Amino acid sequence: MPIEQPASVITATYMESSGEWRVSLTASDKVFTTRAADLLDARGRVDRLVGKLANEGISGTCVHMIDGSAVAFTRAYLTAKFQAGKDLTRPTER
Repeated sequence: MPIEQPASVITATYMESSGEWRVSLTASDKVFTTRAADLLDARGRVDRLVGKLANEGISGTCVHMIDGSAVAFTRAYLTAKFQAGKDLTRPTER
């Protein structure tokens, strides 16, 4: 029976400070940081960074969190999407 490798997890931790979002992305013992004016832009930046990491051979499931909670991130993200008037049925084009 082959030994299964554990799934890789990429963690994106979001913090709001003075109207700005700061994100710390941890992947394969590497830490990256980025800043954005709003949560939607911060999420887009993380998605692009995860894509770049995949091109470098670092891949995994990205877990987005606020205050250590993926549920809190999801709630905040969906609220921001609705407030921005974005259509949730189509991906945001960047």
